Amino acid sequence: MYEIDNDDNNLNIIQQRIFELQNIEKSFSMNLPDLIKKRDELRNFGDFNYKEDEINQLKDNLRGLNTKLIDLYKMQSKRRKEVAERLETSVTSLFTDLGLQNSIFKIDFKPTENSCNGHEEIKFLFSANPDQSLAPLSQVISGGEMSRFLLALKSQISDISSTLFFDEIDNGLSGKSLLALIRLMKNISSKRQVLCITHHPLLAASANVHFKVQKNIKNGFTCTSLSKLKTKKERQSEIAELIGGGFEEASDYALTLIDKAAA
Repeated sequence: MYEIDNDDNNLNIIQQRIFELQNIEKSFSMNLPDLIKKRDELRNFGDFNYKEDEINQLKDNLRGLNTKLIDLYKMQSKRRKEVAERLETSVTSLFTDLGLQNSIFKIDFKPTENSCNGHEEIKFLFSANPDQSLAPLSQVISGGEMSRFLLALKSQISDISSTLFFDEIDNGLSGKSLLALIRLMKNISSKRQVLCITHHPLLAASANVHFKVQKNIKNGFTCTSLSKLKTKKERQSEIAELIGGGFEEASDYALTLIDKAAA
């Protein structure tokens, strides 16, 4: 009886081992003879002890490359700060004409972990009033201030692009600030193509070419159409609509704006 139990036990062990081998074959998509052959190849692949010198050499190379990378980061940071200083000065110099005479613009550099972007985080800081501390631009600037700031910024980096696009750049502006904005945009447009979406008749009239954008519903879908205003009459009519439309004085004023801009 004892021998029978022992045989049964051995049989269970053998069956379990076969099951394990089958799982191994399945995992590696190889039969047992091929697995044994591969095991022997790996065992004879080589003694890794002699690779220690090569590993140390690779470590030394890595340290050398890391040192060069840090030097490049330092050069990048220096160059960035030189450009940032010039940009701060040039952008701020336009603030008075744009009605931001009390505003301050600074570019802040904060050390951070090394990455493909360098080893510092860059933030635009802004203060609109003398009693207001500098803070990240997005947290403290108003809509009208943002419009003027973006115009000042883009006017100073316009050399990097052949086309500049402004969407409602005149938001919140009127009076002298609006006139200064128009003069600045005209100056930019003498060197670069400027595309501008606006609802302000004074800014619209100063353009050389006009397009009308319309939204329509077709079969339950919203469609946007763009049409060029080819005649002076068409331009006059659309600018009159921006003024208010519906009365003769608006049309006359629209014509006056167009003629003045063309003069």
